[in-house]
Amino acid sequence: MSSIISTFLITVLFFLMSFLSKYKPFRNWAAKQLESSLTEQLSPYVNYRIRSPGFQLIPAKNGGSVKLQNLAYTLNELKEYQSRGKMTNSIISKRTNELIDTNWLEQLNKVRYFDKISQVNESVSRNYKVIENIIEYVLKEMVNTSSKTDKKMINVLRGFCTEFGFNLDTNGSKLQRKIGYKDETIVLQSNSNQNRVIEAINHLCRDWSDSFKLEREPIVDYVQKRLESCQLGDNSLVVLPGSGLGRLAHSIAEIFPSVDVDSVELSTLMYVCNQFALHFKRDVEICPFNMFYSGQLDVKKQTRPFNVSLSKVSFTPNLNTLLEDFRKYTPRKLTYDKIIIVTEYFIDTAENMFEYFENIESLKQYSNNLQWINVGPLKYGTRPLVQFTVEELNSLRRIRKWEDIDVQVNTKQADLNGYLTDYESLYQGYYGLLKFHSRYQGPHT
Repeated sequence: MSSIISTFLITVLFFLMSFLSKYKPFRNWAAKQLESSLTEQLSPYVNYRIRSPGFQLIPAKNGGSVKLQNLAYTLNELKEYQSRGKMTNSIISKRTNELIDTNWLEQLNKVRYFDKISQVNESVSRNYKVIENIIEYVLKEMVNTSSKTDKKMINVLRGFCTEFGFNLDTNGSKLQRKIGYKDETIVLQSNSNQNRVIEAINHLCRDWSDSFKLEREPIVDYVQKRLESCQLGDNSLVVLPGSGLGRLAHSIAEIFPSVDVDSVELSTLMYVCNQFALHFKRDVEICPFNMFYSGQLDVKKQTRPFNVSLSKVSFTPNLNTLLEDFRKYTPRKLTYDKIIIVTEYFIDTAENMFEYFENIESLKQYSNNLQWINVGPLKYGTRPLVQFTVEELNSLRRIRKWEDIDVQVNTKQADLNGYLTDYESLYQGYYGLLKFHSRYQGPHT
């Protein structure tokens, strides 16, 4: 009987696979899974991880924040930015081949349509210079902080640096760019997500350029006022989950120098750019709107660069930047007088917001005074299991033993908040903000 069932199942599986193999999305998915599996098993990086803060290479058995393969994947995504950006622009240009009237093509030339695409390509190359600096910064940090006595680790690090166009000397202490590397062929990853790369690079402007102060200042002002009302002492902790490129965390650390500030970020890509912003110490220029063709007034505005004054970023010894999942976060000390959670444009990113509540509430075991300050819209994404209204979220806090100290809902036009908004384009996006400051009165979970 069992052999008949086995034969039946094998037959069904055979026909199912035969059918799916003709389905292109399935073939692409299967190829990605195979590529990921082989990379995981065959990579020399499999036995190593990265420890944060920073990018210290350590054996996987010693813990660490993220797999070395994950960092390699992230840096490869960054490395592909220029190639993929110009490929996209090439597709935009080639679409005009479908215009069958030669008069139309002549008119395109007269309005300098193709010159525009060339200028966009130049701005892509300009952004890529910043990306090259980001990659080099990460590699230097790995070299400077990793062991110089573990020969096997040095060899792995050397191979890692070679992958991104750098040579590492025999002692594992000196990094040098490979001559002619730019002429080498870049192999594109099948599962690369350039939208995330563009988002991360553009956040250098949003978080660190003076041109975007008008987006940051209303948030910083509210958070600062609420933190000042908490009367924080030396034994206080402020935690920022989903800190992104970390400007708000850095601002809090500057304003409250005696308070511990933990910046927690899950995305390796965002964390890499965060560390670059905090430690590069030289100004850079970014063209954040260059790949956005809709709503533009002219190509000069589309490709305009913004100065990002990283030379002005101060050192804040009380700021601890962590690359990890907030759901696994634990404070650096066992007890604090006060712990304040600060969330900015964060809670609506949750797949399961109940998990966020439970993780925040679990910090009650480290302090009897646990408070939560939030600023952001309820713009849900990432396949949310629940999507609360403001009213529902207010009720949920009460149900879960949160006592509101302050609640504000900003929907009037004068109070709307831009977020990487192009203020010189036809389309300008703004958000209304839900702001609340609450104290947890329940037990730790």
